[in-house]
Amino acid sequence: NEDSVVNNYPTASQFYTFKHTGQSYGHTAGFDAKNNDYWKNNLDIWNEIFLTAPIHAVVNDKLSFDLKPYYNWGRGWDGGPNGTASAGEYTYRDGTAIAAGTPLTSYYNQTLSMNVGVTAQGNYDIDRHNHLTFGYWYQNSNSIAYFPVSVTKANGVNPHPDNLNYAVYSDGVRSNYGSNSGSETHALFIQNTAKYLNDKLQIDGGFKFVMSNIWTMSAATHSNAHGENITAPLPHFSISYHFNSHHQIYINAEGDFRQPSASALSVGASSGTMPKNQYSIKEELGYRYNDKYINLDL
Repeated sequence: NEDSVVNNYPTASQFYTFKHTGQSYGHTAGFDAKNNDYWKNNLDIWNEIFLTAPIHAVVNDKLSFDLKPYYNWGRGWDGGPNGTASAGEYTYRDGTAIAAGTPLTSYYNQTLSMNVGVTAQGNYDIDRHNHLTFGYWYQNSNSIAYFPVSVTKANGVNPHPDNLNYAVYSDGVRSNYGSNSGSETHALFIQNTAKYLNDKLQIDGGFKFVMSNIWTMSAATHSNAHGENITAPLPHFSISYHFNSHHQIYINAEGDFRQPSASALSVGASSGTMPKNQYSIKEELGYRYNDKYINLDL
């Protein structure tokens, strides 16, 4: 459970001023209804749960299996000043007009952030030099977020975004656009690790193939739905040689892939365009040194 204030990187003096008064970057120590930049109107709240139950099963001295299921759930909100109301612009839930100059708070209200998945992996020692791993990875991600506006409390604190007593309405409808986004990912992978010369020389070669479906839509009406199917081949090859416990040289080449997170997909419901995937090819030739005090990578 986290309750925090978004801030910049302060100096020591700025940090102690914030600690004792609340005054910080863009935030004042006391409430000013006109400027509406009180630090207590910038509070953020986040709650998260993470569960996992890994299983390792040994068949014989050469073959074993690993099963790693996981579940991650979170929700919370980020509030901040949103200026003041204009005359006749908004009403409360009961239709009462919100007076001109009333301070407002806008939110990023994430009611669901969920990742659930499992990795099933087999491990096989082909011989004393070669170790083979192979398996399957599955993940389902879902993010539901709303962007409501509320009246700031009389003491300058942002209210809970779900508290309808402070909710802002326009023409009888609450200002609360939302998005429901997510992805479902399947991946197959295989890799062999070979070690020679008393394990000083290590050669890794592998391949992963990712198949994913990403989607987004309006949270309230399920309209403006958009989706895409994605595939990504991810080869990997590396060679490294350890001269001793301190010195190593290496060659590495691989394909790297990153699909948009569930929360980043929310822009698709309003813009009609899905965020692009990131794919890169990495090639490295380098030297590493490490001891008790130094880690160096060139």
